[in-house]
Formats: sequence, structure tokens, C-alpha cells
Amino acid sequence: MTKTSLKKSEETFSFHLDGGHEINALLLSTIINNMATLVDISGKEIDPDIYIKMNVTAFKDGSFQIDFSAICETAETIFQTLIMANPALTLATNIIDTVKTFFEIKRFLKGEKPTLTQYKENGDVIITNVNSSTLTVNKYEANIFNNCRIDQLVTNVAHCATQHNPNGGFSLSSSTGENKYSAQDTHNMSVSTLSQDDNIINMQCQKITTDLYI
Repeated sequence: MTKTSLKKSEETFSFHLDGGHEINALLLSTIINNMATLVDISGKEIDPDIYIKMNVTAFKDGSFQIDFSAICETAETIFQTLIMANPALTLATNIIDTVKTFFEIKRFLKGEKPTLTQYKENGDVIITNVNSSTLTVNKYEANIFNNCRIDQLVTNVAHCATQHNPNGGFSLSSSTGENKYSAQDTHNMSVSTLSQDDNIINMQCQKITTDLYI
């Protein structure tokens, strides 16, 4: 029996909440659960058979920061055929960047649905918001429009941030950079922009009840 060769990669990232270094335990567990689920969904969109392990590696004093570690394993033969957003980065880094872009899309939409979503032949997706501004993402990042569970998970995290500190925001950072979200950004992002009535939503909406925020 031939043993399958696995390609392993790892990426660390941090979730920082503005405010004090204490947080309600239920808010904390919701943030961790929703972030871990977002990483898992993002990885399985690239490779349904991928193995992803998420660890919480540290809590920082002085402010509330959660450090995560994402470890990904996929078959070497499958890895060679994957079309990732940035081939120069590891699989784990691409997956974390996809999750970060979900939050960027939510901020860009300002709590509203996109006015136009254009899918290009090269895999790019051009999003137009209510201010007629455009944002270009790849097909994996655009899954936030095809899976209402992704939208709800991001909404949950933003909602928890507003519950923790209504006057503060949060930030996400990894090896590719840091994205900061103001209190206004966070408020806008805590509104779900998709519903089961949208034609673009797939059947995964049926699972949404397991992810609703507290």
C-alpha cells in the first residue's frame, strides 16, 4: 500500500481587541470558535480533504490579544495542482489571508449588500459597494457571497468586539500584515449582509443556527 506524501505548512496570526485585558468568557469562546470555523471553511474550499489544526498559543497582557496557530496538511499531489491567491506563500498563509479578506470585504460593504458583483474569467471577482467604490478579490475570498455561514461567522466576531467595547475595534495580524478596524467599522460589520432569501446563498445556510452570536 502506497503511503500518501503530505505537504505541511503553518501560519500564526493574532486577534487583538481594543480595551482592557479582560473579556467575558462567553464572548471569548464565541470569538475563538468562529475564527477556527472560518479557517476550517476557507481551507476546505481549497481542498475538501485538507487537515487543519487550530491552536490558541497565547493571551497577551495589557490588552486583549489572542494568538492562533494554524497547521495545514494536504496531499503533495493535490498541493501541486492547487490554484492559490499567492503561489509564493504557503498554503496555511493563503488560508489565513483569505480569512482576513473576508473581514476586509465586510468593512468595504459598510453593513450593506454589494450593489454589483462581477465574476471575471481569470477568477477575479469585482465587488461594488453602495458608494460605487470597487474591491477586487479572488474566487476563494468571494465565497463570503456564496456561503451565508461565512458572512454570519464574520458578523459574529464583529458583534462580540462591539459587545466587549462599544467604543473600540479590533485588529487581525499575520506574517503578511495587519488590518485594523475602528469602532465604526466594527459596528457596520456586525450587521449580516446576506440572508436565506438571497438567490446566491447555497444550502449551507441551513447550518447557520449553530453559529449565531450570543
